[in-house]
Amino acid sequence: MVEIVNASEKASFNPQLMARLESGFYRNSLEGNKEKAHKNHIAMYMEQWKMPEDIAIVADVYFAKGMVYGCYGLIREYSDLDFDPNDVGREFWNANTKADFDDPIPISEASKLFGLIYGIDPQDETLQEAMDLRGSGFNLLHQRGSKMDDEDWEDFEGYMTDYYRYLKWAANG
Repeated sequence: MVEIVNASEKASFNPQLMARLESGFYRNSLEGNKEKAHKNHIAMYMEQWKMPEDIAIVADVYFAKGMVYGCYGLIREYSDLDFDPNDVGREFWNANTKADFDDPIPISEASKLFGLIYGIDPQDETLQEAMDLRGSGFNLLHQRGSKMDDEDWEDFEGYMTDYYRYLKWAANG
């Protein structure tokens, strides 16, 4: 499927592809295939943030080592989005400190994080719906963990597809 993209869009990624890559990242991670998981993550950076592969590899290493400020600096540089990487990095850590097993993706904190990245009001209804869908997917992932079967992965990918659609709608107004 070819998706026609408006050059002025803040979010020009393909939601189905992003969902497939993210689902593959988590599935490969849980199944112990770190090389495939790493490749999925790099492909996500390339698709969502429009990074060349060599820069996506660096961004992924930064993120994996907890160097989120450097990662978000690269995202800002290559995505044409206008945000302060330090503000986004602080919000990322804030969201992580509030996450727990029952709420792996705190919606209000995730909305603030993605609001900063995409320049969206964190209270935007479409953004809130996106974060709710992401939260539902991660609740499934955290509840089932290594017991995820093919049907669970299909459900997770469905949540992520809808999440990326809503995020794209929110970002592009």
